[in-house]
Amino acid sequence: MSETEDPAATIMRLLRTQMRVVLDNGGLASVEVSGEYQNSDAFKVSDGQVTVALAENVDSKLDLSGKIRRRTSTLRVNIWATETLSQTETATTIRKKIADEINRIIRQNCRTPNQTTYNYVGLSPNTQTSKAYSGNIEAAPTANGWTELSVGDYQNLWYSDDSRCQVSRSGSGERAVLLFGFKLESRRNTVKQAVFAFEGFASAATQNGVTVKAWNNVAGAWQNTQNNAASESDAQLTLSLTANLADYIDEEGFLWFLAETNGASDGVTPAVLTCDSASCVVSVKGITYCDVAGSRNLDRADLKPPVYRTELTVKSWYIEKIGE
Repeated sequence: MSETEDPAATIMRLLRTQMRVVLDNGGLASVEVSGEYQNSDAFKVSDGQVTVALAENVDSKLDLSGKIRRRTSTLRVNIWATETLSQTETATTIRKKIADEINRIIRQNCRTPNQTTYNYVGLSPNTQTSKAYSGNIEAAPTANGWTELSVGDYQNLWYSDDSRCQVSRSGSGERAVLLFGFKLESRRNTVKQAVFAFEGFASAATQNGVTVKAWNNVAGAWQNTQNNAASESDAQLTLSLTANLADYIDEEGFLWFLAETNGASDGVTPAVLTCDSASCVVSVKGITYCDVAGSRNLDRADLKPPVYRTELTVKSWYIEKIGE
């Protein structure tokens, strides 16, 4: 059964996945994005904190029958900063930079706040989010025989920059296979669409090109096959899931996709799969528009040290058709 995602959860994920606050020294500020309440312990390990909370929901009908409705949500997005010994910039400067970054994120994603791009940027074998493995057969994600990629191979997946991860298999009948797992931050039943994108190419003795598939966790099978004939230069191959998304998400919240060579090695000519980047764009059922409606400063100068706070009001809405 499908669910509608809480608007606060959508905005929290949007800010957490896209927040990039650059300090004057060129480094990135550490900013914690969390739920409604400010956490004083966060100041010990981060430069600032952002909290997101739902202030109000208003439901209105858009037609006479009342079957088409708009749910307008007002959210409080609070920025918190204070002076610490480890900071290289003042708390007010950091607060201003965080506010500017939130405004940028909201404006750039105002029409697609419910979409999240999962990729491998900055990841390594030690992370517990998106994972990548290599193999030589089309096996289930939980099967033995998968080998997690090395640090260097993960780095080659970070960007579409011609630094490529390559898997080669030379045994007769073997294929070069890559397994991609994306750990979703949304509840399984809120997901309504997932689009996997593979950029790369492949060659083999019997047939060139790449095949991609999605793992149906309920059916226990690889499904939704897409392929191309790219053999010498990067080409993007996409696979879209638009129905029964919960069937494709496992108990740990992972979506699994497979990319393999169309052909196999003949024992002399290897099967070689080359990948420049891989990603998955996930859309959830929830708000489809948001914007910053206003802001105000709510500093607490009476505290020692002072806590500098800015509250932004974010408006969002979701159009619902009753019965669909």
